[in-house]
Amino acid sequence: MDYSQDLVMMKGGQMILINSGEMLTMENEAITPDGVQVYPDGTLLLPDGTTSVLTEGEALVVDLVLSRLTG
Repeated sequence: MDYSQDLVMMKGGQMILINSGEMLTMENEAITPDGVQVYPDGTLLLPDGTTSVLTEGEALVVDLVLSRLTG
């Protein structure tokens, strides 16, 4: 896996955020600039309303200008 890309991935049962090669455990929900809501349990809510769940080792390459979801 190329960790030079910004991505979120399921690793060891936790969502990991990789930004500029630095790995962080994802503790809060976030939304990508293109509207994908990413949850710490691996659930992705796409802008069209469909959901997907990342399984162990799966990753989503994103522009990690992420925003925390509020309320």
